[in-house]
Amino acid sequence: MKKIILALAIVIGSMSTTAQQLWTSADVKIPINKRITATVEAEYRTHNKLSSSERWALSAALAYRPTSHLKFDIGYKFINSYTEDEFHTKLRDVNLHPKKPYRHYYTPEYMLRRNRIFLSATGSIKLGKLALSLRERYQFTHRNSKDYTRYYINSSTPNHTLSEDDFLTTGSEQERVKVAKDKHSLRSRIEAEYTIKKKCRFTPFASAEIYNTINRSWECDQSRYTAGCSYKINSHNSLDLFYRFIREHIDKSSINVIGIGYSFKL
Repeated sequence: MKKIILALAIVIGSMSTTAQQLWTSADVKIPINKRITATVEAEYRTHNKLSSSERWALSAALAYRPTSHLKFDIGYKFINSYTEDEFHTKLRDVNLHPKKPYRHYYTPEYMLRRNRIFLSATGSIKLGKLALSLRERYQFTHRNSKDYTRYYINSSTPNHTLSEDDFLTTGSEQERVKVAKDKHSLRSRIEAEYTIKKKCRFTPFASAEIYNTINRSWECDQSRYTAGCSYKINSHNSLDLFYRFIREHIDKSSINVIGIGYSFKL
């Protein structure tokens, strides 16, 4: 067991040099009967090359498996996400403000809360040592409204040399509101798992997932590509380690993620 933990630590350390985010999670699976399982999960994510918090979340779900090839899930997730400090500059009308046409803004970090409900159906088949599954998940996310303060300073130059203290001590305040927002999404994921041999505790996996926003004319706003490995410690405990590449289609950006998940089954 110590060798496994050391190996995972070495892999994580090498991957963290290029990773932009770290995703961690821990869940407890509680079998209700042969077909129904309850799951409670906590997760925490970082960003900015693992240096600051991105979000934490708590969720609860029920899974119903009528057959060995079909599973249905329903659940709720509470998400508390962090919006980082933001600096930006705006050029005002030069005719109206000839001496100080530039306005520099600073918005301190604040938190946004989201409530999410999800429903999913997963079909799976086995082809020898390879297991394939297709999951379709609908999720509804409500972002709560948020009041926050933004500071600004007018100047004659576009160069941004102002610090946070400059804005807080000499800047003017603007009270603003992040309005509530609803989002309906369909997440389509195909996943493959490979059984190395019957008694092997390692199970490699890979998946591809696409996010479509239903209330934006089914716009594809994100895709995820994941490769990782599960390690079964014993009949009750298991670990997941994965790498995930996320492509944001709206702003054409990408994110590299490493993830660690722990699962306990009663």
